[in-house]
Amino acid sequence: MGVSAEKINEQRAVLKPVVVGGSGLNGLAPYELFSRYRWYGESTIKLLDFCRIKAGERVLDIGCGTGTSTKYILKRVGLKGSVVGLDVDERMLDDTRKKFGEDNVRFVAGDARDVARILKPGYDAVLCFNGMHLMRDPYEVCAGAHDVLKTGGVFGFNVGFFHGDAESHRLGIAIGREIFKVAGEKGLKKEDVSVGQRIRRMRVGDYEDFMAGAGFKGVASEIFEYELPAESLVIFFRTRGASLDILPDIDSNLRADILSAAARNVLEKNDLKSVRRNWLYVRGVRTV
Repeated sequence: MGVSAEKINEQRAVLKPVVVGGSGLNGLAPYELFSRYRWYGESTIKLLDFCRIKAGERVLDIGCGTGTSTKYILKRVGLKGSVVGLDVDERMLDDTRKKFGEDNVRFVAGDARDVARILKPGYDAVLCFNGMHLMRDPYEVCAGAHDVLKTGGVFGFNVGFFHGDAESHRLGIAIGREIFKVAGEKGLKKEDVSVGQRIRRMRVGDYEDFMAGAGFKGVASEIFEYELPAESLVIFFRTRGASLDILPDIDSNLRADILSAAARNVLEKNDLKSVRRNWLYVRGVRTV
């Protein structure tokens, strides 16, 4: 049974607008540290397996960032395959390109919503690692992915922020409260501190509906649990993706210091050495 356009539009209407900022040191170094944890590699490989990525395939990596996921894809598709990395941050891509010398990979700057206008169709797979919760309009990303896939191609993504993960939601609320305290300790007035809603927690059904509404068939989803070292969560709050709309009017370095300190304080107060997090995986196939 299909999903009505009215329902899709209702779900999209509740999404808040996103302001995309620059990267700088806080956008690069933390990502590199974050990706070195074992769970990150496991969660990345899981998406490749979930979408049945094979050697020789042509794959688009949406929201490739510093290229960590791109490396995993390249290893899977081999020399006979190819990868295109797409990211909205041109400055970040300048650094990313320097890490790759392979002939079968290239990087393109652009908004994921415009992918069908930026790239020619014909991909075997389109993947988005840990990024759909940051997209301005996830439905448009799904629709664009559908347009650039060849018939039989698969679009898949994983996301660690969604309604239904109650434990991480409670932890997020505690960190949000701690942000105000840390900001005050650093000399900021309460009226100068606004905590935005940059990270979206859509329901599993919302993601599935967006996929179906974009034309995908055989939409499937699974949830896998990972145990994250507490320190990796602190590093996460120094990344650009985690802080774009949190304390938006504050210097990026100060913002990263406040967010990471708030996360560390909450973890230490609760004596948490690790945090269990659920990751949602979704895939669909273009059939026409």
